[in-house]
Amino acid sequence: MKKILIASAAAALAFTACSSSSSADSEGSAADTKGFMARYKAEYEVNKSEQTITYSEPVCNEEGGKLVWNRNGEKETYSYEYDSETGRITVDFDGDKEVYNYSGSSFPKGVWRDAYEGEEDGAVASVEVFGDKTVEAGIIYSGNCFLKDIFMEAIGGEFGEGLDMMEGTEITCDKITVMKDYTVEIISWSKDEVKAKYTYGKESCTNSSKPRFAYNESDCKAAYADFKADKDAEEFDFEDYPYTQTNPQCTQDFTNALMMAFMGNIFGGEGGFDFGDFDFGDFDPSTFGKKLARSLTNLKVSSKK
Repeated sequence: MKKILIASAAAALAFTACSSSSSADSEGSAADTKGFMARYKAEYEVNKSEQTITYSEPVCNEEGGKLVWNRNGEKETYSYEYDSETGRITVDFDGDKEVYNYSGSSFPKGVWRDAYEGEEDGAVASVEVFGDKTVEAGIIYSGNCFLKDIFMEAIGGEFGEGLDMMEGTEITCDKITVMKDYTVEIISWSKDEVKAKYTYGKESCTNSSKPRFAYNESDCKAAYADFKADKDAEEFDFEDYPYTQTNPQCTQDFTNALMMAFMGNIFGGEGGFDFGDFDFGDFDPSTFGKKLARSLTNLKVSSKK
């Protein structure tokens, strides 16, 4: 569970409205927490006398060729320490301690913000919001340049090498351009949805994404349906289908156009090429465009842990 909470916060969708402050005074309502977007949801219990917290892991997987869903699966219990004067919470995840700053007036309900020693609060912070019986892990965003703030870390990581090979790459506040004629622009964002416009040559289209949670049976079934329709998928993993998209064909068309242009540049416009015949090292052009297109709608932030 510890890994899940951290990874979920690290992969949190930044589907949040701009705000001028990253502070939150929520009494445990994730819906009312300013600038918050969840990426993971589960039920929990706190035993204050024993100072333990127990998480129930949602189940959404395939067994024997059939979908299995359970809101309350495996339970994991960890010890914690809470200092009400400093607002510090330390959770011992089997020897690996994580520290949080607590905001709220009825512990444990409220916002648990990851505490990074020696770092100033930035535009993006990993948080967990505790309600009456559920906890939601995600981020709080308080910046003004949605795409640039969230996507910059990915550019230096997963997409760094690919973008280096793309001429004419430019990143502004809410728009990224590669090879001059291929752009993805964030049109709007809220706590529930991100809408982006994809332009490739003279063509353009829009696609919106909304998050799914294994905690919800309907989301589990929707992810499984996407898996069944995915001809390239060999094994079902809910995390491979964590979003509902209004126009997935849009990102696919963008991907195809971007890859054709990219390969045309490399081979001088010659057709009939096979991606497998060219050595790009660790860079795989056959999947880069797809990842780029999806990531710019399903924006993620890298973990600082």
